Amino acid sequence: MKLIKLVGVYLFAKIYYVTLGEDREKGMEKLHERLAKEIYAVFIEFGGVYVKFGQEVSMMHNLIPDVYVQAMKPLQDEVREIDFEQVKRLIRHQFPNQKFEDLFMEFDEKPIAAASLAQVHRAKLVTGEDVAVKVQYHDVGSFYTGDLFIQRIATWITDKINGTNNNDQMDHMERELKRELDFLHELKNGQQAADNFAFKGDSENFYIPKFYKDYSTSNILTMEYIDGCKINNLEQLAKWKFSVDDVATILYERTSEMAFDHGFIHADPHPGNVFVRPRPGAPHKPQLVLLDHGLYAKLPDDLRHAYTKFWKCVVNKDDEGIKECCDVFQVTDHKAFTTIFMMQSYAEAMSVDSDLLKDDN
Repeated sequence: MKLIKLVGVYLFAKIYYVTLGEDREKGMEKLHERLAKEIYAVFIEFGGVYVKFGQEVSMMHNLIPDVYVQAMKPLQDEVREIDFEQVKRLIRHQFPNQKFEDLFMEFDEKPIAAASLAQVHRAKLVTGEDVAVKVQYHDVGSFYTGDLFIQRIATWITDKINGTNNNDQMDHMERELKRELDFLHELKNGQQAADNFAFKGDSENFYIPKFYKDYSTSNILTMEYIDGCKINNLEQLAKWKFSVDDVATILYERTSEMAFDHGFIHADPHPGNVFVRPRPGAPHKPQLVLLDHGLYAKLPDDLRHAYTKFWKCVVNKDDEGIKECCDVFQVTDHKAFTTIFMMQSYAEAMSVDSDLLKDDN
């Protein structure tokens, strides 16, 4: 049924495009608006992998029409919810030897966020700590299995048409999604990332919440509650009198440190996973808080060094250098690769007027 609906959306777009006639530009605007709504509705209905893909689309500025970016933004943290009684049953199932009341002194029935895998509730442990409890949907494992099967069929068809082979990419995606379903794996990632920053003793403007292992399982993750706003909430940043440039600089410096220094990179940094709050002890300064540590990428030293050189070559507009780096990455189309990373066309990235060369960016 999912495959039929996806094909249906594709056929609608093709037929509509053919019937546009001469007034094609105006018609394309209407087509994009209609398709964005249709695709969003399909992603919401299907959930799972499709919500994850929609989250990625919501960050593809400069690559696709903005109407799709705006349509997918709610998928960052506002998806389906399950009722509180079901949440309690799931927690009791994960902690069979403890009563719900023995774990939590307070537990808000209404989730503060809901995403593709789980929803998050604010709570207070019996020991008094304010926490956020991430509860995985009971059916998400079976949904992901079916979604991945459909993805493999679609990939096989695409490969046959284009003469390509994306089996390795599908294997990689399946491996990573299965890891993301294990919240203890997320806990381990988060602790490692926090240790990486703590090692340098310079993490006042960047924070990773504390995790509570005794209150966590493969399907339940309990972490420190963070009172903040999404990084793209410009109205709240203005109320706190935080400079957008300062916030952007912190994000740029810390994510660069992850990539070029640690070699351990958060792989899902959409705005719903990056919060800003007044820095504890210095509330006139911003502190960024990184959430959702289910997906990380590890860069071996050779790739990390090549990745560092790649960005240097992009800044210096060094086409040959970019090609050499892509050879290390085993990427044949260096222009497409750069376009994806820069979220702008290769010609724009290589232009002397590129945003990379402007002081205010």
